Amino acid sequence: MKKIICTVTTCLMAVSLIACRASSNADNLPEAAVKSVPQTQIAATVEKPSEPAATIEESAEPEEIDCVAQAQGYKLEVLSVEKGKDAQGSDALVVSYRFTNFNSTQAAFWEVADYKLSQNGTNLSVEGMAINAGGAYTQPISNGQSVVVSVPYPYISESDPVDITIYVCDYNYNKIANASCSVYMS
Repeated sequence: MKKIICTVTTCLMAVSLIACRASSNADNLPEAAVKSVPQTQIAATVEKPSEPAATIEESAEPEEIDCVAQAQGYKLEVLSVEKGKDAQGSDALVVSYRFTNFNSTQAAFWEVADYKLSQNGTNLSVEGMAINAGGAYTQPISNGQSVVVSVPYPYISESDPVDITIYVCDYNYNKIANASCSVYMS
């Protein structure tokens, strides 16, 4: 009987810790980060890599982009920069990011990823872009899982490179690792 009571008590404590952590993560984010989640709805997919996400399969696509930031068991990388469309069919620069969780605790893309883009010295922002919602942008993923998130941006020129800086952040939204690259749209 004691074993059953101990097991039930342990399960209840674990559930309450998970619930407290989930609510405190949103409470600890800066106001701008919390406000941007409902406004910024991103198309995303969750995938379980068959091997570590450090290698990207070779294909007939354009050159591989070397832009990877990694810290505290989280890895963020730029997969592609392509000319595409936003959710309303307007021309857009579409950047695909992969977030991989190697940490023992679950985490969502929006909790640990940040990014800045510019072209010809002008910052590119998703403001005004029609973005298609996807639940994986905010869905926590477990150890060994990856999320691929595609974000449309306005662009200045199809022929000039786009400067990208990606950041891995801790739960207080402090930037703890970064990587930068200059990429041409394909």
